[in-house]
Amino acid sequence: MTPATPAMAYPIEADVFDFDLPAQPYPGLRPFEKSDWPIFFGRELITGAVIDRLVAKQFMALHGDSGCGKSSLVRAGVMPRLEREHERGGATWRTTSMLPRNAPLRNLAVALAELEHFPADMARVVELRRVLNLGTKAAEHLSTIRRNERDHICILVDQFEEVFQFARNGGGDEAQLFVDVLVGLQRAMVPGLHVILTLRSEFIGASAHLDSLVDTINDTQFLLPRMDHTSLVRAIREPARLFDGQITREVADAIIADSGLGQDQLPLMQHATMLLYGRARKKANATWTIDLAAYRSAGGAARLLSTHADEVVAQIEAASEIRAGTRRAIERVFKALTDINAEGIAIRRPQSIKALSDVAGVPTETLLALLEPLCKEGASFLMILGHAPYAADELVDISHEALIRNWATLKEWTETEAEDGRRYQRLLLLAEEFEGDRQTVLGPAEYRQRRSWWDGLAPTPA
Repeated sequence: MTPATPAMAYPIEADVFDFDLPAQPYPGLRPFEKSDWPIFFGRELITGAVIDRLVAKQFMALHGDSGCGKSSLVRAGVMPRLEREHERGGATWRTTSMLPRNAPLRNLAVALAELEHFPADMARVVELRRVLNLGTKAAEHLSTIRRNERDHICILVDQFEEVFQFARNGGGDEAQLFVDVLVGLQRAMVPGLHVILTLRSEFIGASAHLDSLVDTINDTQFLLPRMDHTSLVRAIREPARLFDGQITREVADAIIADSGLGQDQLPLMQHATMLLYGRARKKANATWTIDLAAYRSAGGAARLLSTHADEVVAQIEAASEIRAGTRRAIERVFKALTDINAEGIAIRRPQSIKALSDVAGVPTETLLALLEPLCKEGASFLMILGHAPYAADELVDISHEALIRNWATLKEWTETEAEDGRRYQRLLLLAEEFEGDRQTVLGPAEYRQRRSWWDGLAPTPA
């Protein structure tokens, strides 16, 4: 087993018993992918339980808190085990995944077409998209994607809660049709076709707003349990051994304690171990060890993440051709990629490359150059949801909301953005009053204060 560049998480056509280790033992903030299965430890039993339920019911709505590892469990646990272990029983499994985003039906058609050929044949995508227009009746036609009666297919619809946001933003009809397709698959139980939805538990109630989805969720939901302490220790220590290294039990216990019991535990844990591994390998020629002294000197899991993000931004500034405006552009990108929900909590808000280019006030080529260090392996703070060369409408997203909650600089940016928003709304109200009464004007001191604030923003037209 030798480290290799991680493969794309698409159907395996090669010998399913051959494998390479990924490039490093810990993925950081990003979810585990299918190619990361050799380093995915601690959830072996729950992976087996999910597979048993999936094979029996053919449909599963897997839910849990943000950051609990739903996507990683399916991508690096369930899908690889289906492909590899069921080969021994004479059955073949092909797996594919999709995110609903702003085009759930098209994205599902692309994922299904990729089962047959990667990259997807666009003529086949159009054909499958027409089949999906049949809604609940699409299930009987989708059986044609199977090669033979021993061919089994698993479709992951990841971050299913995006469908609810899509519906609220004007895509109600397509969202309902997308749900109809899934409900049709669940009811028909087409031989060989299996579907897993992942969604946050807080969105379970939103299922009632889309017709026919409630019964499907009630019949198929599976709440992902938390990892116990022993499993967390395995997730930290076992990957190190595959890479000729060791993380002591004391360090594993400290990382788990420092990462807390909340929704950021797993991403903080993975990012901390990734950074510690990188530092240890730089100092070692062969085997390496991370002990408690080395971990304590790094400052703990949350501090490691925050400091690392600052370091990457500083490196981008030093290398950028637009040095004076680089930090402002990066700040605007992250502000655009975050939002405040009704509960006052900062959340992710994916944006297109074109929208970010306009907001940041830089050409697309410059923007992509700024984003590249933030997306690359070893950082994984951002994700571009597509394949290079990127189209202007490709979406950019923050890899995990743990970054919003734990990067001190980003927390400061989001708080400033929220305050700027409140100031701007007050200014709009004053402008409306002025339209009704031209005597309602700002005093000299207040004018200077607000003018200074506005000039400091230096807003772009976008």
